[in-house]
Amino acid sequence: MSKGKKKNIAEQNEARALMIRILVGFVTGMVSMLLLMAIFSSIIVKSDLNGAIVYVFGLLASGLAALLSGFVVTRPFHKKGLPFGILASLPLIVAVCVMALIANQGTIGVHFYILAAIMLLCGALGGIFAANLRKFK
Repeated sequence: MSKGKKKNIAEQNEARALMIRILVGFVTGMVSMLLLMAIFSSIIVKSDLNGAIVYVFGLLASGLAALLSGFVVTRPFHKKGLPFGILASLPLIVAVCVMALIANQGTIGVHFYILAAIMLLCGALGGIFAANLRKFK
């Protein structure tokens, strides 16, 4: 087999592995976001907090989920932390956008754009942390 064919096969396997990791990262991020939102909602109900803290808890849950998703996607590759982290947070942003559209009857406000920016930043940070973590022997 020539070097060109071996290189193409290796690139296809790496692309397939990346797509699988993005799917795993999306599932991990969604599960963690829903779990954190459930925990935060029980705290809000038990403590009888006002509406501003609901937004902060939503930002915190979404940011932590994007950070975890970026970490999970980038960790096996140990390279390209920033683009892999951003790529990992994009499906989460789309899912949150769909949830926001459903909850707000088809409108998205400025709070969603702030949330999307925070999720992109946290996903990129998760990817960078995973890429810079040293390998264990």
